[in-house]
Amino acid sequence: MPHFPFRIQLYVRATDADLGVNARVSYRIFRPPHPLEFQSGFDRSMTPFEVDPQSGQLIISRALDDEIGGESQVLVEACDSSATTGVSTQLCSSPARIVIRLAKRAPDVVPQIACTSSSVLEDDHLLDRDVAFCQVRPDNLSGTWILTSATGEFGLSVGSFRIDPRSGHVYTTQPLDYERGRFYQLAVEFHLDNVKPTIGARTEFTLSVVDVNDCAPELDTPVYLIELMENTVIGTRITRILARDRDADLKDPITYSIWPSSLPESELLSQGDETAQQRRLRLDTLARANPEVNLVRHQFTVDSEGWVILKSPLDFESTREHKLKVAAMDAVGHWNSSMVVISIIDVNDNAPHWPLKEIENNSLDHIIYADVLRHQVLQADVTVPENWLPDSSFLVYQLKLVDPDTQVALTPSFFLLPDTYTESVNELKASSYFSVSSSGAVQLRRPLDREQTAEYILKFRGSDGVFVTKDSFVLRVRVEDANDNAPICLESPVCRPFQPERILSVAEDTKRGTVLTQLVATDADADLLNSEVSYRLSSGDPSLFDINSTVGLVQLGGDLDFETKESHELSVIASDPGGLGCLFHVVVHVLDVNDNPPEFEPVAISPIPEDAPLGSLVGKVTARDRDLVDSNRLVYSLDSAHEASFTVEPHTGLLKVSRTLDRETQSVHTLTVFVTDGSSSSSIYSKSANQFTATTTFTIRLLDVNDSPPQFVNTSAHKIHVSELEPAGRHLTRLKAVSLDEGTNAVVRYRLLTKQPEFSLNETTGKSKICRLVFENLIAQLFDSTFPPLSILCISCQCLQLNKTI
Repeated sequence: MPHFPFRIQLYVRATDADLGVNARVSYRIFRPPHPLEFQSGFDRSMTPFEVDPQSGQLIISRALDDEIGGESQVLVEACDSSATTGVSTQLCSSPARIVIRLAKRAPDVVPQIACTSSSVLEDDHLLDRDVAFCQVRPDNLSGTWILTSATGEFGLSVGSFRIDPRSGHVYTTQPLDYERGRFYQLAVEFHLDNVKPTIGARTEFTLSVVDVNDCAPELDTPVYLIELMENTVIGTRITRILARDRDADLKDPITYSIWPSSLPESELLSQGDETAQQRRLRLDTLARANPEVNLVRHQFTVDSEGWVILKSPLDFESTREHKLKVAAMDAVGHWNSSMVVISIIDVNDNAPHWPLKEIENNSLDHIIYADVLRHQVLQADVTVPENWLPDSSFLVYQLKLVDPDTQVALTPSFFLLPDTYTESVNELKASSYFSVSSSGAVQLRRPLDREQTAEYILKFRGSDGVFVTKDSFVLRVRVEDANDNAPICLESPVCRPFQPERILSVAEDTKRGTVLTQLVATDADADLLNSEVSYRLSSGDPSLFDINSTVGLVQLGGDLDFETKESHELSVIASDPGGLGCLFHVVVHVLDVNDNPPEFEPVAISPIPEDAPLGSLVGKVTARDRDLVDSNRLVYSLDSAHEASFTVEPHTGLLKVSRTLDRETQSVHTLTVFVTDGSSSSSIYSKSANQFTATTTFTIRLLDVNDSPPQFVNTSAHKIHVSELEPAGRHLTRLKAVSLDEGTNAVVRYRLLTKQPEFSLNETTGKSKICRLVFENLIAQLFDSTFPPLSILCISCQCLQLNKTI
């Protein structure tokens, strides 16, 4: 026994032609205000049926009273929701009549159905795709599957699906489009076979569609017509190119780019199997290589929101209309474009400029106004004689202007910039010498002076009454020279001002042709014909001095001699071609140089004792030199080949003992002394390194002193073994000694060191004898005859005792 209310597998479905929320439908039982308008048997108050307002499923609210095998009727209408329509009354459809026939008995089994589906890519263009599968429980039931309805996201019925009546598989009958519907609502019924009335089951399920980027951006208009003032500020947003992409709920990122209108659209299309990244790289390369692309992108740019922005200043005089193409491209390379035509409106925004240089016909310099300004003639040179007087009829220069704004025809005017605009000292008074009229005539105001100012720099500006020229016109006025200045002889720094004197010091050995000085005279006249100066000797010895006529060099033409004449005086005239001149006075002082060798005076050195102490004075050598200059100081030195027993003072010539002397080794010393006068570094005036040397040789004899002790000759006789049996008076030995001294200092005497009666020693001959037999040692001494005497001890004899026992 069913429980009420009881939902039966019967649905009512209605569609609304509106979109979105306006297509939502609600269901209700129709209760007509006048029941007689409908067929008999309709009871408005007693109907046991209700309907689900959202799904349209029919509901039995109580038990049916009709006889077995009878039928019941119900009217259902579909209405808009009042919350979505915004009106007080609902819009409803005509009522649909539903006839329900009652079965004679309850079915043995009630089928239950369920459908499963998966998401479907919209770009899969294959037909008969298996997109869902419906099953019945119990699975042994035999029946027919029916697709009762298929509605899109916005409530529209579509014929994009079919169901296999036996297997329950749902297939597509045409490609799906995500942009038309993100999902589809499908209603499916299953009817049992061979059952009257029909017993079935019904279900609904949703089939989702996966978006694929397959739509190109859509632009709101194919052509944009814009009028823009030429003085529009850089950065101004000109217009917005609005592009929409239906892919991904209008969230597909769109990039904008600017191209010249002449670019073929085939360049923007994909080439073969080109990927989106490859396409972007190709377009970037095209943009860098195409001059037209660079030109239009220099003038305009487009941001990420599609705003076309002014990137560089506009100029009506250069380009009156700009045509460009703005392309909108999505992430995978789908694109669309619109043409943007920008007409420039002229304004009076250009200052007049100066006349231009001649430009070749094939030159592109006039395309941009800024390039035109680079070809202005901004300077000119004129020449004015310095002896011309101001005259209103004399025209220095005529200024002219060009106004690029052809619609503004105003009379130009000119003015001379104040001297504060000048850049050098010579320009400070330019405005006081020249004037300019409003018509551009430049004239002289007062006489010029070439010696005061060689040229004047005049700077002018022009105006059309509204704007002033951007650049100044520079007029360079050169003053032509006249011969009205005499040469000026420049003075020497060591003389009084304005006294052109030269005082020179020249060594007497200076070579011929040597430049002694240069005389310089200047002429203030600028023209070479008026200012060329020549030099000539007016007084002085022409055999000794030469004057270069063009550069004023004073050169030595002969040989100077200090001993003949110590100074010379010259006069030199400097003159210009007009005969005007000045006078130089030159004094040449001759300097003595070392040109004479030194000479020794006779040298006589007395003998000196051989024991002369170190540093003791021996004597002096003296040399004389006829030269008087300080550089002729004499320097003495000994010949390095001699032994160094003596030294000589370099500057005094004093001879001194430098090491211990020994007459016994060398009794006579022969010395050679050099004397040298001057050197290359001793004179700052002489150009040559003159140096002379003289020599002298002399001897120094040494006097003997007793400084050498006697020396034994026969050393073998110094030690003698004597037997104790030797008889008295026997000759033992003879001692022999000599002295290196000479004279009486060389006499040698002998004696015993101690008194020993056993021995005797001859004082002069050195012979020794035995006086008596003893057992003693003999010690002797020898000495010379000086006082105190020099002596030597000698152990000379030893007496040995013999063994007398046999």
